[in-house]
Amino acid sequence: MRRPLRALRALGALRALGALSALSALSACAPDPLALNAAAPDYGLPSAAGGAGGAPSAAWTDAPLAAGEVPDLSGLWRMTQVTTIQMTLPVVQTEMVTTITSKLSVVVTQEGSALRLSGRTCSVEMTNEPNLGQRLIPLAFIESMPPLNRRARLLSAEGGGALRFEAPRTYAVSGAWLEDPATEPLPREASDPRVLDGDRDGHPGLTVHLTGFPAGDVYIAQRTWDVLRGEVRSAGRIEGEIEWSEDRVTLGATAEILLVEVPSVIVPDPALQRFTLERVPSEPAGACAWARSAPAPTPAPAGAEGG
Repeated sequence: MRRPLRALRALGALRALGALSALSALSACAPDPLALNAAAPDYGLPSAAGGAGGAPSAAWTDAPLAAGEVPDLSGLWRMTQVTTIQMTLPVVQTEMVTTITSKLSVVVTQEGSALRLSGRTCSVEMTNEPNLGQRLIPLAFIESMPPLNRRARLLSAEGGGALRFEAPRTYAVSGAWLEDPATEPLPREASDPRVLDGDRDGHPGLTVHLTGFPAGDVYIAQRTWDVLRGEVRSAGRIEGEIEWSEDRVTLGATAEILLVEVPSVIVPDPALQRFTLERVPSEPAGACAWARSAPAPTPAPAGAEGG
């Protein structure tokens, strides 16, 4: 029985928005006057199964871990992910860098060194440099995101170094169903039976809205994967780097000019592809409001093993 892959699917689609926004940035002179940050309401904290509720965090401190210590990480966390892509705008041949910051409310469950992360996205913000126009991430887009549900593990570092955190490679497919998400080619035509109407708007694939000029809708299918690698700094903080990649096809658009592919590349700087996990305070009210208050992860100091 076919079951569409949902874990992390919408986060992968957000990275596609960065590349697609280049089209409508061509003639934009200023950012949209709308807010650039889409924020989900506070639905309560996610449980281990991704629902509302959630158990209190285990007792913890921010003190550095003792050598060989494996802390109890179960409980409520805030995750902040920052990814950065670069593209060349057609016609004007201007380089533009897009930074995507996602904040999630996460529950961690633990059995020894094995972890499971379950949660929901609270907000997504995109910024462009140079500031040739920004894309608004609608609240409806955030609310449609499937729950986060992935495994991770703790690894002892060789030579008694810091405890390592690793979430192995996870594939996410948006706007299509693939029997083998790792190797099967994406559909290239809207008529392909593998195409799904992921956002249920009556159009193939996932719909991306572009404002400015040219304005319109683009229908895409996309595959992404990512790996999280970092260090457990304390029982209340984990930080490290995101390794990721994407494969995207355009299935259709409301205007011919929007069918123009704008290739993007991932900026090859680990400091610009980072994540942090921070404990949620014991007060469980307003989990998403607290998650949204997180600053962007700071790059690792020069010469440090930031993940």
